[in-house]
Amino acid sequence: MSSAEQLKRDFSDRFDVLGGEQSWYMTQLCSAENGAFRLTEGFAFKFVGFDDFNQDCLTTDRIGETLSVDADGDQITFVFHTHNYGGSVQISFEGEEQIVDLYSELHGWKIYTCKNPGKAGSSFTVTIETLSRTNPNSFGDEFWLAQVIFGQRQKWQGTSYPVTKWCNVTHGQYGSFLTWASDTVVGATIVRDGAWARSDLDRMGQYIKPGMTVLDVGANIGHHTIAFSKMVGSTGRVIAFEPQTLIYRILGANCVINGSDNVVAIQGCVGNEKGTAYLNSISNDERINFGALGVNESASLSSNPGGEACRIDSLDNYLSELNDKIKSCDFIKIDVQSFELYVLNGAVNTIKQFRPVMFIEISPFYMSKMYEYSDIYNFLWALDYKVIHPTDPDVPFNTLKQWDGSEHQEWDLIALPN
Repeated sequence: MSSAEQLKRDFSDRFDVLGGEQSWYMTQLCSAENGAFRLTEGFAFKFVGFDDFNQDCLTTDRIGETLSVDADGDQITFVFHTHNYGGSVQISFEGEEQIVDLYSELHGWKIYTCKNPGKAGSSFTVTIETLSRTNPNSFGDEFWLAQVIFGQRQKWQGTSYPVTKWCNVTHGQYGSFLTWASDTVVGATIVRDGAWARSDLDRMGQYIKPGMTVLDVGANIGHHTIAFSKMVGSTGRVIAFEPQTLIYRILGANCVINGSDNVVAIQGCVGNEKGTAYLNSISNDERINFGALGVNESASLSSNPGGEACRIDSLDNYLSELNDKIKSCDFIKIDVQSFELYVLNGAVNTIKQFRPVMFIEISPFYMSKMYEYSDIYNFLWALDYKVIHPTDPDVPFNTLKQWDGSEHQEWDLIALPN
């Protein structure tokens, strides 16, 4: 095995190349306004593409440049990209000094870990100074730093940071999530709190077990989809539905960055019959609640500039088209901006065959424009389901919750098969 292959294997064994909440790339560190990362003016960013690593590195070919990093905890690790133009660096901390040769015949990695010699929980500072080459085979004095990996979360490390002016990445409770900066509710809550509707997920998690099949109807950017993916595990399956193209793209991206191979994402509206739905417009720049976007009632694009046409079909039909047909359906979450009854009507065969537990959002005011919210209760009772209101213990078991007539009153119900 070549030295480069050995280094890459060691790197893959010890660290996740593409992240982890303690693993920060240089552009993220240098843009963080925390004062913990300081460098002289001779450094620049250059892109490196090597096997499965594609990222800007902090680079210089000037001797005598320095960078310092403050770290809390037991250790800090530096990941250098090595090649045949590599120079050397001197790494200093707590009175210790070590010269590290960054030359390698082939492209590879060199990993250097600094252990905190102080008391547990104390801070220490590491300084790196670029030196001229120490290896006679090197053709240059180049320095490439790819990542800094902390032994624990730092006091100044937020859970979120901007990727572009449009997007943030948040290392949240249930996974890592790409969100739109202009999303004022779901995205903003994930950035602020690290999770969306945490209490709802806790309740749903009581019914979701490893190996189950879960349907997420109205997946939005996939926060709950990713959580479901972890709950059902590698032997389970999640099928997520989201119609809006922009939001669907984020859903797919979040499945990718979380490695959620057990998720099938489907772009489309779910209703009670096959046809075309016309969706409200959405913009990268307009600050709105992305989770409240629904079907445009005018049913045309001419009166809805910026909107889009989208397939709408029944859940039964969508599931029948899957290449790998489902053999069970254990749980369905339905949150589709007042289309809940239509989703249920189009899923009768699935519900009768598999008898899943269902989590359904009820919005009486907005539903009243199309049907009575009580129709959902009657539908469930007709299929021999019982109804509970998890956030309203005062509502008697398996009874209709009374609406107070206000526009903003909403609640969730859980439907359990008898």
